[in-house]
Amino acid sequence: MNMRRLISVLFFCLVSVATAETVPPPSATARAIFERTQLSVVKVRTMNAKSETENSSGTGFAVDDQGRLLTNYHVVSGFVSEPEKYRLQYETHDGRKGDLNLLAIDVVNDLAILGSKLKQTPLVLSVTPMTKGERSFSIGFPLQQGITVVEGTFNGLSEDSYNERFHFTGAINGGMSGGPALTTSGQVFGVNVAVRRNAQLVSFLVPARFVLPLLERSRSDAKTANFGAEALRLGRLYSDAVFAGLLAKPWERQTVGNYSVAGKQHARMRCLSSSDRNLEKHYDYEQFACSSRSSISLLDNIDTGNVSFAYTLYRDRGMGAWRFSRFMKEKFPTKASGTRSLKDYTRFSCKDRIIRLKGVRAKAALCVSGYKQGDSLYDYELNMVTLQSSGEAMDITLNLEAVSEEAGLRYIDHFLESIEWKSATTSK
Repeated sequence: MNMRRLISVLFFCLVSVATAETVPPPSATARAIFERTQLSVVKVRTMNAKSETENSSGTGFAVDDQGRLLTNYHVVSGFVSEPEKYRLQYETHDGRKGDLNLLAIDVVNDLAILGSKLKQTPLVLSVTPMTKGERSFSIGFPLQQGITVVEGTFNGLSEDSYNERFHFTGAINGGMSGGPALTTSGQVFGVNVAVRRNAQLVSFLVPARFVLPLLERSRSDAKTANFGAEALRLGRLYSDAVFAGLLAKPWERQTVGNYSVAGKQHARMRCLSSSDRNLEKHYDYEQFACSSRSSISLLDNIDTGNVSFAYTLYRDRGMGAWRFSRFMKEKFPTKASGTRSLKDYTRFSCKDRIIRLKGVRAKAALCVSGYKQGDSLYDYELNMVTLQSSGEAMDITLNLEAVSEEAGLRYIDHFLESIEWKSATTSK
């Protein structure tokens, strides 16, 4: 056999082996789960009332035999924001359509109960603890691909979610939000809610136990007339609870250069540090930044509950006092960052002044913007640049998302009191 024929034969064998290994055998359990539950799962669509075009979609499933369906709150938040502009519609796997009406919402756990004229077989909810590593199955309508079943693994509670979420190793994609996550016996143990976009097959589920009280609330005689106002009311309660929790315990301390500053403020807060040296521009910097990861969606484009802050320490490495002072002056913003819809928010109002921190003065600007739909929620943006003649200075930013005035100002005062410059410390 000549060399060319030998290479050809070897290549054919390798391709054949690779192809055989990359085609997994069909899952009989997944097929059985799908056949048993698909008639109880529907697409939930937010439709433009005038043009009759789809604005967004998710998934829902039957939770009783009276036409009640469960989905994610964020799937219907556009309708809650503008009920005069949108309407809700279901679509079954075989193309049947009908109207939906909203019965109850839980913005913290991202759940909503819908009413319909469907008489589907309800899926059974399970609150029995699962074991990490158990197989599980997610059903939904991903990316306009039709009803789909995804096989994955239950991995217990997420370790970086502020609110309780299950970690599901499976490909939950856009459009599957609100769909059921099922055990091998076909019971719903969780509700599809989110996917980590920067990590393949890392998805999250709302535990099924949060469905039960919401379902009971949807059966009560009292009906909510204004879900937009209800979402803001629930958001205010949640935000107040988040900030009360942050202020209830001592914060960890973090050293940044000659500064001692606030670090992690609860177990799920994510903090990262970085540093770099710009030899060409003759300075280096050291940064420490944190985010509370406690944000929830209230209305379309309006979230609440998040806190984020960053400290960036700059050191002069040959710029000279005058150039370094000019460099830091450029770091101080003249207005709030970013853009926002004036339909939902008031314009940012900013005030700046020189303030005294522990061991150092700083130029500070506090900007505030309110929510036009009421309930006394505000966004705060604090920017500061420290003033000292030591060849180093710190740029500090703090952002609070949809917080009450009382809670926001209490937090800002505590944050400012936590910043301390220790001039006796030698900067490396």
